[in-house]
Amino acid sequence: IALKSRAVRRRLEAALISHVSTALTRAGLPPSSQWKEDGRIFFRHEKAEAAARPASKVFGVEYVAPAVRAEASLEAIAQTASLLLKGRVKLPTWFAVRARRIGSHPYTSRDVEAETGRRLLEAYPGKLKVDLENPQLTVHVEVRGRNAYLYLDVFRGLGGIPFGSQGDALAILDHANAAAATWLTMKRGIRPTLLIPGASRAEAERGVKLARKLAEWTPTGKLEGYRLTLNHTSKSLAKVKGQVLRRVLLEKAKVLAGAELSRKLQVFSLILGLDLRPDVEASLAFLSALRSASNLLILTPLAGLTTPAREAFKVLGLKREAVRLRFQRFPSEAELKAACVKAGLKEAVMKDLEGLRRLRVEA
Repeated sequence: IALKSRAVRRRLEAALISHVSTALTRAGLPPSSQWKEDGRIFFRHEKAEAAARPASKVFGVEYVAPAVRAEASLEAIAQTASLLLKGRVKLPTWFAVRARRIGSHPYTSRDVEAETGRRLLEAYPGKLKVDLENPQLTVHVEVRGRNAYLYLDVFRGLGGIPFGSQGDALAILDHANAAAATWLTMKRGIRPTLLIPGASRAEAERGVKLARKLAEWTPTGKLEGYRLTLNHTSKSLAKVKGQVLRRVLLEKAKVLAGAELSRKLQVFSLILGLDLRPDVEASLAFLSALRSASNLLILTPLAGLTTPAREAFKVLGLKREAVRLRFQRFPSEAELKAACVKAGLKEAVMKDLEGLRRLRVEA
């Protein structure tokens, strides 16, 4: 957010404030007030420690620090720091004070660190020792104008961009890889509508479980979706000879369904969980075949993001699925087109779409 233009930054900050407030209210911890100052968003809360964790799970938040406010004088800062450590220091602890300032003050940041550190050593004799390199405890002080904010604990957030601020997309949620891919786009500000396809009740229920995991990462804890039973499509594919050809046509059928639903929803991007890692050449050929089924922008974040992908699987509590796409020869575009026509694949998909069920998924 910090790198955006002023107008875009104001819009994203307003969205972030709204999302954090919504997430806290959803957690039963509504803030009493909120405001922002130069890249910082403040929420007044009686239970700041408890509120920090749900706030840190909101996309766009870099970190959350439960802080106390004091006057911006060296005396007030030192007194507040002493109170902040009350009950926190029992054994000899190595500590440091880190200060930063915004505005004009009759002292430097080093003055804040030195005076606060000196007063803490006096307040806790024998229990605190200075270690500026590897402290066990860090007292953070941010001086902003007439106020100073002091905090000890920092809850790291996920960063990213506020949810929904970059538009909508349709996600085909058919396995764990697709869930991770969808989560990565959510982190980049996309609000997904979910399409959960399946030829059986077990497949559909599995998709709904994945959807609930994704809903946990929205401010409201809810996501919109659709459940698609592929009865006619499965019967159509039973006519196709060859395991590879059937597999490609099944995935193509899902994209066809996604394209048709996207048209009705006026959404222009499709999220797929395609992973290049097992076999790049095979996956690219597979992706090319799927792209031919739709004019939509197809997003495949697992194809190029390694470290973020690991993060996505970790936070969702999922394991990456090893998708086997090995074959001696990938079907040509002409072969795929002929097989689609012979099996009546498009007609079968359209019949299945008549039974499309709308879902509201809650975490």
